[in-house]
Amino acid sequence: MRRVFYSAIFPDDSRETINDCDLVDFLLEIPSLLDFGFIPPLKVMNLLLLSGEMDAGMGHALEWEAFQLSEDEYSALVDALLEQSSGNLSTDGNFQHIEDFEEWTVSIFIKHYKGNDEMLKIVENYHQGKFSHTRY
Repeated sequence: MRRVFYSAIFPDDSRETINDCDLVDFLLEIPSLLDFGFIPPLKVMNLLLLSGEMDAGMGHALEWEAFQLSEDEYSALVDALLEQSSGNLSTDGNFQHIEDFEEWTVSIFIKHYKGNDEMLKIVENYHQGKFSHTRY
């Protein structure tokens, strides 16, 4: 499986470079990526990976050299994430057509967590409060 080099950026703007990290461990470090218990579809995953950064706000961010996954790499990755998560992650084939991370997270929330205030807080924190209870 692919190895990744990335930098973690902390609230005080200090950085830690992580060399030669396993792809699964790297994805588990990306803020908010897997917080909803679902693995993003390949298109969403590749858009994120091609961006080369993820900033969760409040001073926690990651930067990496942009890359994308092939279908075979993605399939192996999903298998590894599902195995490592011991049932805490899953996929939802209904959203394979979505290509935008925010649209995907909102779609997952609406389908799987509507009415769950704890998950709403996670979504609101990620999206910095731009979604409200009334929208859903």
